[in-house]
Amino acid sequence: MVSRKKVISILLIFFLVLVISIYQNAKSDNITFSGKSCIFNGRSYEIYQGLKVNNYSNKVGQVGSMWDRIDFFEISNMNKDNWLGIKYRGSLDLFVLKENNTPWISLKDFCPTEIQSEDSSTKIKDAKKIEKLISTVDTKEQKYIDLGHKLPKEYHLFSDKYPSLIYIIYYYEMNNGKKYIVDYYNNHDAGSIYEIVDFTLD
Repeated sequence: MVSRKKVISILLIFFLVLVISIYQNAKSDNITFSGKSCIFNGRSYEIYQGLKVNNYSNKVGQVGSMWDRIDFFEISNMNKDNWLGIKYRGSLDLFVLKENNTPWISLKDFCPTEIQSEDSSTKIKDAKKIEKLISTVDTKEQKYIDLGHKLPKEYHLFSDKYPSLIYIIYYYEMNNGKKYIVDYYNNHDAGSIYEIVDFTLD
């Protein structure tokens, strides 16, 4: 038989969890989130697939409970009326939300100075490689092919112009030896595929 003391302890824990959840949800009054887009202080934002947050500052709100909470942050040195960071519970990364009327950032406009693969802790300053990468994307000579179930390698690009953002490029090396990159500037949902023929990101 369960003791009265144990029942009271269980009820107390349940009450505390309920209070915390109510408090957390109360803080989401300024944010409405629907999976790929959100409204913050009356402004509409959308997920920016090709960027991640490098530096962030103040938390501006959250939605969800303690089990599925999503936190929203200001991105350092960037106007929150145009850009927000979003962090899902359990994720180490902060993703980027762009206000709907704010222009997208191309790789060329990003002005990258360093590149880093996802499995390396070293940032490489390889101006020649970065220049070829920008040139490949800037040609807009997209390839309409099926990359199948090949897993990409994620590359991060860093910029003095946007120090609080990370530009993401996905790199595929196929079984036939051909190499492709996927960039999200021209195709914000599925990404654009480009073949690289005279250099490699590895």
